[in-house]
Amino acid sequence: MLPSSVLRKMKPKYAASSIKTMDLQIKRMMLLMDSEIYDIKKLSNIDEVKRIISTEIDKTACQKAVLNTVIKVLEYEEIELGDLPVFFKSIAKQHNAEYQYKEPSETELQNMITVDELYVLFKQYRKNLDYTDLQRHLKYVILAMYSLYPPLRGQEWFETKTCNIKNNEEFFALLRDGKHNLYNRHDGTLYIRYYKTSSAYGDRVLILPKSLTKIINKWISYNPSLYLVPNLHTGTPLSSQGFTSKLHQIFTPKDVSTSLLRKIYISYIVPTLSNPERKELAHIMGHSLVMQEFVYNKFI
Repeated sequence: MLPSSVLRKMKPKYAASSIKTMDLQIKRMMLLMDSEIYDIKKLSNIDEVKRIISTEIDKTACQKAVLNTVIKVLEYEEIELGDLPVFFKSIAKQHNAEYQYKEPSETELQNMITVDELYVLFKQYRKNLDYTDLQRHLKYVILAMYSLYPPLRGQEWFETKTCNIKNNEEFFALLRDGKHNLYNRHDGTLYIRYYKTSSAYGDRVLILPKSLTKIINKWISYNPSLYLVPNLHTGTPLSSQGFTSKLHQIFTPKDVSTSLLRKIYISYIVPTLSNPERKELAHIMGHSLVMQEFVYNKFI
């Protein structure tokens, strides 16, 4: 077992299954260090930990998981971490690149949709739109978000509240005090503070095109919630699972995710852009230019 001092601190925070997994990860590290199974002090040899994780564990997902556990155990035992947190960030960034922008899987190929097909579907929804049918209206708005603008992550839409504020001081006070992204109906600006890669890229200020703000502002006048993409039964923001479910309903019988839409769009648009335009696209989509260049020819 992990040391009792570690377990006492883990049990209130983690399920038994998670603790068991962490226990196995530390056991693996001990074996790779050719050490007694639970000689935790061995983990304080930071250079050896980094060497083993880099050379003996071949997948970044496993490297990330093991290193995360090592860091937690060292913290619980109040052992100095050295530069392990920086090392962890580099592993996590590499894993994210591999996960997000790997070669298309068989499932992705089966669910592929072209940018042209996406726009055709958007126009079909627009043609048959009944503004009082809120569920269909919401699906139309989501389609507009992914047809008329570079595709953002779902979180960047469903964790957004709406407002209509002309005074900049008032707006930034609301942004500062809140825990959500904000869309300002007054000027069509989307301020994204809470998103997956915010620690790397900080706040993003996006000026949405009029073709999209017109649709969003119309939706706000019917939407009974302050959230831009709400659960219409509760008025709370859609969860990640709920947002994905909406996409599946829109694109049925295909299971199309925001991740796939982002990959398809990048592959479609990047070859047509200049270098400054590619940098601007990376800013809008909240990822690195390197990742963008890595993926653009994989999903054509």
